[in-house]
Amino acid sequence: MARMISDEQIISEFLKHCELRDMTQKTIENYRSAVLIFKDFLHKHKYTIQMVDGMANKGIIEDFLQYLRNDRKVSYARVKIYFSALSALYGFLHYNGYVKNNIILTVRQMYVRSFKNGYKPQQRRILELDELGGFLNAIIDIRTKAIVLLLAKTGLRRGELVMVDLDDINWTERSITVKSNTFHKRTFLKTFFDEETEHILKQWLNRRKTLVKGNETALFVSDFGQRMKRSGIYNNVTRWATKLGQHDSASKDYQKKFSVHNLRHEFTSLLQQHGMPRKHLQMLRGDSSQEVVDLYSHPSDEELRRSYLACMPKFNVY
Repeated sequence: MARMISDEQIISEFLKHCELRDMTQKTIENYRSAVLIFKDFLHKHKYTIQMVDGMANKGIIEDFLQYLRNDRKVSYARVKIYFSALSALYGFLHYNGYVKNNIILTVRQMYVRSFKNGYKPQQRRILELDELGGFLNAIIDIRTKAIVLLLAKTGLRRGELVMVDLDDINWTERSITVKSNTFHKRTFLKTFFDEETEHILKQWLNRRKTLVKGNETALFVSDFGQRMKRSGIYNNVTRWATKLGQHDSASKDYQKKFSVHNLRHEFTSLLQQHGMPRKHLQMLRGDSSQEVVDLYSHPSDEELRRSYLACMPKFNVY
């Protein structure tokens, strides 16, 4: 019989296990949130995590899927994160002898794909080039303007942007080297920016001097002089998007929202529209390579830089 321990102890040990597996901080945060919501669901129905053991208890997972769909109105993409977290959790429990079976994969194979079939993803809003330039020029706060412009011009993920240090910027080449541990599947660790981005970044650096505390190395710091967090980046962007009528946080319609991830879509859309080769775009976005040959056959940094400058349009930001 499996040794019984509390759900709180299970979650604590599981998160340490995630760190030991060298998962990214973003993945660990997502898994932690998903597992805590799952635990609260179980406790509401008088279950514990270890009770979900064997196909006789598959109904508990099926009920949780219905809860995600009907009560929490979770998107298909988010459901995949929940089931990845639960699969990792019960894989950990099975490995350590806390449960005899990991039934998550079986339930996911049976039901999660059908969840997708009933899910129609909403398209994220894409601003036209002149709209995006007007939006940027209407932002008075130089830190937010620099954040929005850099995200739109580089396609960086929020977690990658947070970890950028001053030393990661090559001003001669106009490039940023991305930390390899911020997104483990990123195989190309460099992204480029153009002259107008450099102009705005240097304006921000002048402002940064009045805020930074001690030996802080982060490119973007908060009003308290320390490295901005993911939430700080998000809040800065959505605050100004709301002020300027581009973002409605209460709406469920993606066409009425404009936040950090929209800027990654802007980056992709702009380069596609201006004819960037697919392989170049894949590398600059930091997408994971799907084929082994991709690791050995790719354009040089200089070729990518030239391709970027040829395809990235000016926003006419001042």
